[in-house]
Amino acid sequence: GRYTEAADSFREHLTLHSEDHDARIALAGLCATHLADPRAAERIYLEVRASQPSPRQEWVVSQALIDLHRKSGDRGRHMAELARMADRYRGTKAADAAKRVLQELKRDGG
Repeated sequence: GRYTEAADSFREHLTLHSEDHDARIALAGLCATHLADPRAAERIYLEVRASQPSPRQEWVVSQALIDLHRKSGDRGRHMAELARMADRYRGTKAADAAKRVLQELKRDGG
């Protein structure tokens, strides 16, 4: 694949359109998957979160960070993101699922 070229295109686009959170989310997704750079992905997702994303973008970032930390085995950050999801989206199916997973991790981890 031409993933490095795609990432470079996103970076170039973002120098001109720094407010384009969707492009930033796509770049983070490339970093997390095809470029195998989870640290860059996390940094980019957190940049989006800190830059007043739309509710949809905030949701995507939350889900992506949960997945990123689960796959990387970073239990502490995974649990923190699950707790954030459970709190932020309280009363939704996603929040209930996050709470269940968080409880399982706490139970299994001592």
